[in-house]
Amino acid sequence: MKIKIATLLTFVFSIAFAQAQDIIIKKNGDEIKCKVMEISSTQVNYKLQQINDSIVNPILSVAKAAVFMIKYENGTKDVFSTTPASETNTDDYAPNKAQIKKNVFLSSQDEQPITIWGNHYEVGYFNLNPRSVDKIVQAKQNPQINRLIKSAHDDKTTSKILGFSSIGFGVGAYIMLIVAVEQQSNYYRNNNSNSSLAFAGLLCAAGIASVTTSIVLNSQSKKKRKEAVELYNLTYFGK
Repeated sequence: MKIKIATLLTFVFSIAFAQAQDIIIKKNGDEIKCKVMEISSTQVNYKLQQINDSIVNPILSVAKAAVFMIKYENGTKDVFSTTPASETNTDDYAPNKAQIKKNVFLSSQDEQPITIWGNHYEVGYFNLNPRSVDKIVQAKQNPQINRLIKSAHDDKTTSKILGFSSIGFGVGAYIMLIVAVEQQSNYYRNNNSNSSLAFAGLLCAAGIASVTTSIVLNSQSKKKRKEAVELYNLTYFGK
């Protein structure tokens, strides 16, 4: 009888412990159901639920930098702010390298000349896309530089329009060529085949002209951006 009562009490206390315990929520989303023993400057010490009294229940710990929040059994919470990188455990917490890189770039972009490598640009060790290059050089509000950049934008826009137009001319030429072939057949033989063929040739010529002009304008756009960067370097850095 005593054994049954002891077993029943153990079961009841186990349920009570399971329902009333602390929860450590880590920054990676993992949860640890436990009893928080101590919170130091670098770590949180805790014990897991005691399953067997014959086994020693050790005190475990988790890096404080890896903990997002602790929910206590009484309903209160502790939310931890971001810990400096010097106190973090690299296995549990990784700083946002992209944001750090962006901050370094933003703080240095106005202090260094832009390096030109063919059609590629760099500030320090950071690669720049054309939009970033334009933003940097236009920030100085230099009229001559801004005119070059605006002209580069206009050439690029026209180049894209002509590029898309050439696709339309090509499709039209292909369709007219099919029509001309059909008109040349015995069933559709008539005097319109030559005009269809001529129209297909005109569309094809227009497509080639559009592609050629698009390539030239794209090249001019890159050249003008390069001239703007060279003027920027010379004007503000003497290089």
